[in-house]
Amino acid sequence: MVRILHGADIHLGSQLSGLVPYEGAPQIDVSTATRRAFERLVELAIEERVELVLLAGDVFDGEWPDLNTGLHFARQLDKLREANIPVVMIRGNHDAANLMTTRWLDLKELCRVLPHDRPDSVQFDHIGVVVHGQSYATRAVTNNLVRNYPHRREGLVNIGLLHTALDGREGHERYAPCTLDDLDALGYDYWALGHVHAREEQTTARGTPVIFPGNTQGRHCNEVGKKGVYIVEADGNDISWRFRPTHLVEWQILHVDMTGVSNRDAVLDRVAERIERFADGLPDDPEVFAVRIELVGGTAINLELRGEEEWLLGEARNTAAHVGSERIWVEGLRISTVSSDGAHQGIIEPRVWEAVEEAVQELTLDSLRLNEDVSKLLQQMRGLKIPSEELIAEDRLREEVLARVLRALRKS
Repeated sequence: MVRILHGADIHLGSQLSGLVPYEGAPQIDVSTATRRAFERLVELAIEERVELVLLAGDVFDGEWPDLNTGLHFARQLDKLREANIPVVMIRGNHDAANLMTTRWLDLKELCRVLPHDRPDSVQFDHIGVVVHGQSYATRAVTNNLVRNYPHRREGLVNIGLLHTALDGREGHERYAPCTLDDLDALGYDYWALGHVHAREEQTTARGTPVIFPGNTQGRHCNEVGKKGVYIVEADGNDISWRFRPTHLVEWQILHVDMTGVSNRDAVLDRVAERIERFADGLPDDPEVFAVRIELVGGTAINLELRGEEEWLLGEARNTAAHVGSERIWVEGLRISTVSSDGAHQGIIEPRVWEAVEEAVQELTLDSLRLNEDVSKLLQQMRGLKIPSEELIAEDRLREEVLARVLRALRKS
């Protein structure tokens, strides 16, 4: 049996965003979290006694601001070399060949970086594994790289190493596009993917595992949940895989239901209860939980809550400190409640609201055939309920649709 570690999207050189220090916040250096996650990756490889480490792109967040990023990477690879664990990596859109030109270290004694001008293969006869892959030459690779990948080599465990969004993933550029059928056609035994920061497991029609491990450390509140790597075990044609966390900080969004709440004290009670319940169930790892509080549901004091974010955030942080947990960092607070008068069904989602606001700024009163003051209407729109059919894609928020939204406002 062969054991392999598959990681991706380490983004060395980047920092966590949104974690502004405050009195009582956990004591953790957010500037080194991605480095420490990579250290955990290395420790895990040694602990699991893997025989090969695969890094599927975006090892670096971009060109190093100084050589310390590269020196840290080299020191960690040296630990793997001492443990006789080879490393194969590809470059992704963040560390493409043309982006890493002025600062780089000679890493050929520590790892094999696959070329960016063509696919290549690395064969490890002592463990019966061959790795096929190609790095990015530029940040935006829009062609299907897989079509030129080598054919399967019989008698070996064939692994494809690829930085891609497959046929598209929300929040990620559609680089190196391909389909599961494209991957299946090569007949490999395992596809080690990178680029998508959300962990994802799929299989092809033949049953070949296609795995996005996600990034090793979430860097902001849109990257929630556990982050880490996969340990892959190959016993002939039998492939199994399991997730292992490496993150130091875990991001979470705590939704607090405001349904039926009619006064400020009740708001605070529900926020405090939610934080306390979360604190009671914390596992031993990771070191810190970065949480965003989001108020949801229908409440009679919806409009009164607008503009109270700072006060509520302070109360939430005070509660987190009071429950005795030094591991909860309240990153922020968002009010997404709606009025409970039942005038309409549905709500304006935050992203749609932003598009509406932008569209209003581009239109004139004459074009809308409305006499109301636009700024007053904008103020009213936050948190207002409107018919659910108005929840449309941003690219359709133009004059006609905006007029319908504003007519709904006038009826409320």
